[in-house]
Amino acid sequence: MQVRVHTDPPLERRAFGAAVRELRGRRGLSVAQLGALAQIHDGYLRAVERADVEPGLRTMGRIAGGLGVSLSTLVVCAERRAARLG
Repeated sequence: MQVRVHTDPPLERRAFGAAVRELRGRRGLSVAQLGALAQIHDGYLRAVERADVEPGLRTMGRIAGGLGVSLSTLVVCAERRAARLG
């Protein structure tokens, strides 16, 4: 019998997902709309927001572009979220 142990995603991943969700909400975008703008499948964006996946640098840049912010702005927002979550 296989036993699965649930572990929470790393803080940084949760903070990044929360930052994406927050900025997307501020702009009034649905996940599908952001996906179209960033040219990323909306299912993958949902996984990013839930912290189920860890996007690479190129993908993070595309998400930031879809949100209309620089990657550095998105990272700063994620760092602030990490401080609140941690």
